[in-house]
Amino acid sequence: MKDAHGYQLTGCNGEAQALLDQALAQFRCLHAASLATTEAALQASPELVMGHVLHAWLYLLGTEAAALPVARASRDRALALPHNEREARHLHALGLLMDGRWYAAGRALEDLSVDYPHDLLALQAGHQIDFFTGDARMLRDRIARVLPDWSLEVPGYHALLGLYAFGLEESGDYRLAERLGREAVALQPDDAWAQHAVAHVLEMQGRREEGIAWMRGYPAWQQDSMLAVHNWWHLALHHLEMDDFDSVLALFDGPLNGHGSTLALELI
Repeated sequence: MKDAHGYQLTGCNGEAQALLDQALAQFRCLHAASLATTEAALQASPELVMGHVLHAWLYLLGTEAAALPVARASRDRALALPHNEREARHLHALGLLMDGRWYAAGRALEDLSVDYPHDLLALQAGHQIDFFTGDARMLRDRIARVLPDWSLEVPGYHALLGLYAFGLEESGDYRLAERLGREAVALQPDDAWAQHAVAHVLEMQGRREEGIAWMRGYPAWQQDSMLAVHNWWHLALHHLEMDDFDSVLALFDGPLNGHGSTLALELI
């Protein structure tokens, strides 16, 4: 069987395929539900290699020390199963990152993306590695390399635009970054990363009122998002720069700190 992008899936059945495609679509928007959907796919087919791969990426990219053994166990289960060449390359990249070889993992995913340009999981994982390592050039160029292979008709096109928008913003191309980020959100209103890319542009340009309007006027990013707290911080910064301290404190006591979480991605 094949996924929504036409790539072969080892150990798959119809139910698992539908659930995996759903989980990948959720992850493209950074929905927290992607984890539960991935686990449901694995219940439908414990031999689903890409289910174990996605499960490992979800835990590993959270950068929590306690998540590493879970990610490693998922990778080990996949390694013990028959798997194809694309799946093997995901497993190789996972192993590199688990060993702390961030740049090598990023390069492995870059090579994978050259050969499988519609593999959004590889693009997203690589993009997050570029983000964590502060590699602005690769945030842009990893996505730019595959753009000729994409179009609006390819599932997840909004996510590609959002990834590219953030890479452009980090490289200083604010005009194009804003245009593509807004286009991505128009296509998929709950794409939290595209929302985040435009928030960065507006902040870097000191467009405070527009930044507040952007974050408050398009609220779909707030729902079930692994990036929600980070995006709330962006809204708080716009209020802070306008000396609107009451709004800043309300955000801090509410969505920023009211959840009481100690997870790294919910603190920054």
